[in-house]
Amino acid sequence: MAVETAAGTASLAVGMLVMMFAATRMRRATGPLTPGDDSAQLTIAVVGLLASRRAAERLSELAVNDELLVVASGSGAATMVAGLRRRLPRHDVVSLDIAVSSGVLGQHTLAVNEFLEIGSLPVVVVPARAVAEVAAQLSDVLQADRVLRMSGRADLREVWRRPHLRLVDLTS
Repeated sequence: MAVETAAGTASLAVGMLVMMFAATRMRRATGPLTPGDDSAQLTIAVVGLLASRRAAERLSELAVNDELLVVASGSGAATMVAGLRRRLPRHDVVSLDIAVSSGVLGQHTLAVNEFLEIGSLPVVVVPARAVAEVAAQLSDVLQADRVLRMSGRADLREVWRRPHLRLVDLTS
């Protein structure tokens, strides 16, 4: 009898995980967010060589409302991660140093996706020459809603936004 109960519990757990995964995918595919919507957008922020304290402050403000993934390069990345951890004590800020020059590999993308799924804020640190390619690859694979680039010391500029086209008319 205990074996059947354990199998039933395992089956229920797998079913719940599948439903959660499907709901996450549907949320990302349903359309633009309205001001009253409490769903977060997946935002990728690209930060260059001169990450400052102000950059960490701007990114922490963004992380309050959006599901955030940071792609960073340069010597300021460690300071920025420390600043994010200080400003977001309830968030799990995870730094991933990836030393590939041609973008991210499959296992890196899986790890980043897992961190996002459990609610962490991943900071992917890559060589400067790979920042744009890594951000583009992650945006494509993770179906990010938008990509922002930090310009100057702390200005965020939108680089790209996913067009949200509904395939089915939900109003009828």
